[in-house]
Amino acid sequence: MPAVDEALARGLDTPDARHGQRIAELVSERRGGLAILCDAFGRPAGQANAARGFVLLGAERVGAGRALLEAARGDSSVQTREIARAALRDLAGPALAPQVPAVAGFETQLLDDSAFAKVSLDATRLVGFLQDGRAIVRANTATALGSLGAGATALALTIGALLKDDDDRVRIAASAALDKLGDDAVVAAAPFLVSALRGAARVAAASAPVLAARKAKVEGALIAGLETADETHGLRIAELICALPNAREILFAAFDGPAQNVQITAALGIGLLGKSAGPAGRQRLVGALAGPFTRRREAAVKALSFLDRKPA
Repeated sequence: MPAVDEALARGLDTPDARHGQRIAELVSERRGGLAILCDAFGRPAGQANAARGFVLLGAERVGAGRALLEAARGDSSVQTREIARAALRDLAGPALAPQVPAVAGFETQLLDDSAFAKVSLDATRLVGFLQDGRAIVRANTATALGSLGAGATALALTIGALLKDDDDRVRIAASAALDKLGDDAVVAAAPFLVSALRGAARVAAASAPVLAARKAKVEGALIAGLETADETHGLRIAELICALPNAREILFAAFDGPAQNVQITAALGIGLLGKSAGPAGRQRLVGALAGPFTRRREAAVKALSFLDRKPA
């Protein structure tokens, strides 16, 4: 019943924790409860109660809610980060104490996956180290989990959150681990990988091939990434889109859309297409030259220079 769902959705926006808990209980029992909670989590007033609802759904039913919680672990708001981390802990249930694997240098030096090849590993005993205060340990834990392959696929979003880590070594290790976990893990964590393209060149160099190998499977995340004000980030995303078989259609649709940042990134992508952009691509870029000097016009000028450059 839409009217009931709407009323419950509004009810989640309450500062009263007890009232919010009761509303969350009702929402979690409804057919469309997950969608209501996901929407409420995006509203500051409903965030805490939505998180309570995610916990009530449980690990088996939380679905897209887990992705929102994992992403919120790196939010700029301290309150949002704490809400997300608390909910994730509750969803995980009582955790086994982390146990250092029998691998020389695990806590002192950066290791590659060969160091874990002949060691028996337990993901439940490793995952706690992803929160360790030492970057080396976080990076080695990601690498160790990646070596488990399909056995750690369920941790894709948890590992993906490391792509927001402050240390490039951890972010690179997380990219490699997701690659090892396979397509399903990469698709689940694709928004994190796309975001990581904004980082240092070596982080982007580690993340781009992981996305490129999945091609159309990560198309949605790449398209969403077009909304960026960072030109370097945009170019890296556009390069990946240009490798897709339907690149022209994606970039033309994005350029023709209303969002300025998306238009700018798409313009650069059209330029990167070169001859494949065809007359229709050139016409779009030339059309953007009219009017005052804006960021969009500047991007069109640069994109036309890409189109007109001679092959190396």
